[in-house]
Amino acid sequence: MAGFASGERAITLLVGVFAALALVIAALGIYGVVSYSASLRTAEFAIRISVGARPADIIRLVLREAALILGAGILLALPLTYLSLSIIRGQLEGMAVEQPAIYAGAVLLLTACALLAAGLPARRATRLSVHAALRQS
Repeated sequence: MAGFASGERAITLLVGVFAALALVIAALGIYGVVSYSASLRTAEFAIRISVGARPADIIRLVLREAALILGAGILLALPLTYLSLSIIRGQLEGMAVEQPAIYAGAVLLLTACALLAAGLPARRATRLSVHAALRQS
């Protein structure tokens, strides 16, 4: 237990837990935004399906919206991350801020989580009843 309480190990574990929590919160946020947006577009999806759109077309529409949200977030986050890491460079012993593999890994992980979070509302949008959706609007 003494090894666990060492400063570097405890801080590493704590940072890892907070990073995982931030990833879950980001995925839930993307899920919420995309799900709400898809629910507002129910009539549009019903019309598209009634004129011959396939479920893959509807999924593509919903995922495109999620990709726009993700792209905007990444375009804002990467420069801010680089700037903040440059500021605290002295505290990051033995770690180069200019490692592109770290940035690429973070972008890939966020992309995978965002697509997974957006996939659920996209699949739900393809299962709607066209008749009921058009009657509601």
